[in-house]
Amino acid sequence: MPPAQPLVEESDEAADDFFAFDDSPAGKSAEPTLGTALNAARGGGESDRDLPAAIIVGLGLAALILAAMTVGPAAALAVVTLALGLAAVEFFNAVRVAGHQPAVLLGLAASVAMPLAVYWRGEQAMVLILVLSLVFGSLWYLTGVGNESALRGLGTTLLGIVHIGLLGSFAALMLSTTIGGVDIGMGMLTAAVLVTVGYDVGALAIGKVMGRTPLSPASPNKTMEGLVGGMVVAVAIGVIMGIMGKPAPFAGEIWGGGFGASLLLGIVAA
Repeated sequence: MPPAQPLVEESDEAADDFFAFDDSPAGKSAEPTLGTALNAARGGGESDRDLPAAIIVGLGLAALILAAMTVGPAAALAVVTLALGLAAVEFFNAVRVAGHQPAVLLGLAASVAMPLAVYWRGEQAMVLILVLSLVFGSLWYLTGVGNESALRGLGTTLLGIVHIGLLGSFAALMLSTTIGGVDIGMGMLTAAVLVTVGYDVGALAIGKVMGRTPLSPASPNKTMEGLVGGMVVAVAIGVIMGIMGKPAPFAGEIWGGGFGASLLLGIVAA
């Protein structure tokens, strides 16, 4: 009777696969990673994105939020909530493309509810939404509604809620900011939008035209030239806001002066 050699070979192969991490077996196509799926969902890197379209979209979004701010905080909050909802849709779609099965309905609801709750109840609303998301997410998978393991499904769901809903809700916190009874939230969010759009458009435009040096192996379509260009544009917008003394609170209500505060904002944002 021949020895049970195949069992040893299969065991060795399983061990090799266990320690292979990201190596895909020869001849088999690997599932797209979450990073790859997200990059594809947003249109690739600097070399893949349509420069005129990206600039138009960026300026259009900035104009939309600025127009909403002229109406009032409620309109600005509505635009912020809509933007976070669309971002959550894009994220969870990319997660599904990467082979995960998140609780999409729960993730979308939490991402949209977070800025609304934070605007009316402050930072403590973040904890409440996260706890409720964890509870209902656990029930989602334990009761069999989700068809993926609870660890992977709940992990990807909470990743989207934290990355988009939680971090995005700081825009709502900006809108609700008052110092000494003075409402400065609209000015804070306006300034944040301006430097952010300036950085993204500047990095894309300069990286597209002058980009030669890859930023890192993890993001080969990003370039050092684009990074520097985006930083320069962000700081330049901060300088312009400081010279104009607008928007508030960069007209001098806090930090002791408009120019220094605006310059600091541009540097930190970059």
